[in-house]
Amino acid sequence: MKFSIIVPFYNTNTQCFCRMIDSLRRQTYDNFEVIVVDDGSRKEFKELIDKFDYKDLNVKIIHQANKGLPGARNTGIRNAIGDYVVFLDSDDIIPSNMLKEACTYINEYNSPDVIFGRMVYYKDSDGKAIKITRNNCEKIDLDSYLMSMKQNSKVVQYFSGKELDKVKIKILHQDVDSIILGSSSANAYKRSVVLDCLFDESVKICEDQIFNRNILNRITTCLMIPNEWYGYIQYRSSMLHNQAKNINIEKTISYWDKIVQVDALEPYTIKHYSNIHNVGLFCDEIKKMVMSGKGYKECEAMVKQLYSHAIVKNALEDCNLYDSSINKVKLFLFKRGYIMALFYLYGAKTLI
Repeated sequence: MKFSIIVPFYNTNTQCFCRMIDSLRRQTYDNFEVIVVDDGSRKEFKELIDKFDYKDLNVKIIHQANKGLPGARNTGIRNAIGDYVVFLDSDDIIPSNMLKEACTYINEYNSPDVIFGRMVYYKDSDGKAIKITRNNCEKIDLDSYLMSMKQNSKVVQYFSGKELDKVKIKILHQDVDSIILGSSSANAYKRSVVLDCLFDESVKICEDQIFNRNILNRITTCLMIPNEWYGYIQYRSSMLHNQAKNINIEKTISYWDKIVQVDALEPYTIKHYSNIHNVGLFCDEIKKMVMSGKGYKECEAMVKQLYSHAIVKNALEDCNLYDSSINKVKLFLFKRGYIMALFYLYGAKTLI
């Protein structure tokens, strides 16, 4: 069983890249290749990966003009030769037993199309990756920590056929027992599956959510496991960690357009759960605006633009949305169009 580990690379500093490579050197299973896809990095960073001492790792370096994360991953997929593909960002880590455990599951469960593992959050402290726990969690890490704790599956779960709708509900974060974060990391995908379902390069944010939902419409089997398979490292300077300062309505609308397209292919039950999830997305955008410190008038224009989107229209037309688990205050204001009241409540820290 051979794995292809695809590592998109864009101006990652030496320390972070070394830590990622070290996590690959420590793997207890050695039949894997590493494909580093340089996505238009500056000259000094190109030289870093070209001259880096990979020692006994089987590494392939590919340079390309900047296409963004989905485009870099697609290049890796097209150049992979492994039976299964694993996605690893150039500044994150995977545990030493990840590939060995994956091989065991693949053999035991007759080669499932996808295996969904657990993502664990770390914080970078003077070059050291420290796992975020209840005892050391800071305010800035709280949302990520609480979300990660909802991945509370205690046993291996096998899904096939119509049971895959249950996995979609988990990815939409609407399963009360356990969720799947929706990231493409922490997972192992059959290469033949992802070759037939590449990342949508027009989506610039949350592309993993669209990717996984499209994947689930094409596969017949998958596993959800309790194993920790990925270490996502929170960097205080990272764009994702400070996304409230980087509001981009155009990217949000592009992402929401794709959600509408994916929802159109789903049965009503999944559309309903997606509508619940999408109300949360709308509220999250308002929360980010509040955190950004932008003025009321500017935020009001952006909120009204988002409120007119089809994703909101579909949620408002869902007559069963009142039965959702969304915070009742948020839902009440949303359904009645009191959208700027949400803005004030987030600003007053009444809503979290």
